[in-house]
Amino acid sequence: SGRVVDLYLLARYCYRVGADIMNDSDYAMIEDYVKENNLCPDAVNRSYDDDPVPVSLLEEFNLNHLMFDPSNYYSRYDSFLEDEKTISIKAIETYIDTYNYFMSTKDKDKVMSPKVNGVNCKSLYTRESEDNEDKLTFKIAKSRGRSGEGFNFTNNLLRIVPSELDLDLNNLYLYGECVTLSSAIGKIVSPSGTAPTVERMAAMSMLRTNYKDEDYKYLKYKIFSCQGLSDSLSESLNILKSKGLDVVPHLYIKSSEVPSDFNEFCAWMKDKFDYFYNILQEEGYPTDGVVVDVDDLNYTGSVKSQYSDKNVALKFEYWSHKYYIGTVSDIEFNQCGYMCSVTAIIEPTITSD
Repeated sequence: SGRVVDLYLLARYCYRVGADIMNDSDYAMIEDYVKENNLCPDAVNRSYDDDPVPVSLLEEFNLNHLMFDPSNYYSRYDSFLEDEKTISIKAIETYIDTYNYFMSTKDKDKVMSPKVNGVNCKSLYTRESEDNEDKLTFKIAKSRGRSGEGFNFTNNLLRIVPSELDLDLNNLYLYGECVTLSSAIGKIVSPSGTAPTVERMAAMSMLRTNYKDEDYKYLKYKIFSCQGLSDSLSESLNILKSKGLDVVPHLYIKSSEVPSDFNEFCAWMKDKFDYFYNILQEEGYPTDGVVVDVDDLNYTGSVKSQYSDKNVALKFEYWSHKYYIGTVSDIEFNQCGYMCSVTAIIEPTITSD
């Protein structure tokens, strides 16, 4: 049973970093065995992102290249990208709540952009370079890590971003989502021979492992914010675009153009949704809403619970959730150390999809 647990933990980790070592049916069989025999409840009841890195297993199976940061070369740049306190983006699912948000921040200009459903990635350009002192040089790219453990995407992201930027800065921090175009599904194959079937997991796999050079035309780094360039988000995105970086499509919204009448606001907002939906149909990558950011990057906003009014995510119209009616037949609470999980058994209604 010990080796089964090792295989289960290794499979979870490899799935997390986009380097699957088994198919879904084999994984499901192993997970069922682990659950039925209560072999490692801590792992079963937590998310993949909270798993520790299984260093000894990676070394045993010669998978050192999948370590979260296998190279000491990048360690001196880690401090530049240390995780700040995470503030969640509040999801809004109705026009009236959207209207109330705009009215509560009516004196603020805003930027609207699609919420890309990809792999979160932060990166650094710095003037600290032994090769070229006159330009910013791309140094490091990492995932958003838990407990300081961000996965290193530097080498493969360098395949799709400029290695240098001509900007009068010492440091430039970029924040974006890596995503694979939908047109890549069915065309690209991982080094292990598996074909990714979901855009987000395809992006993770392409960042963590080495695909064919021609496959990277399908990988996009859609930048949605930066630090160190300008106090204005819209101006920053426009400058980055002019320098050859791939930024999210966006609209600059002056506070004076937002209708104060609710019915007019709804029609105005629907036009914005249509605009982004049509663009995204052409660009061909998955999104799960529209983000509204305050344009002033120095605006701290007010924080309630884990949410800030600096931005919100609009998740309705083209990005509405599907709701189903079901019956909860059983609820089970599990306390595992300092973590608690809740498992609910739901008997769903039969739907057409």
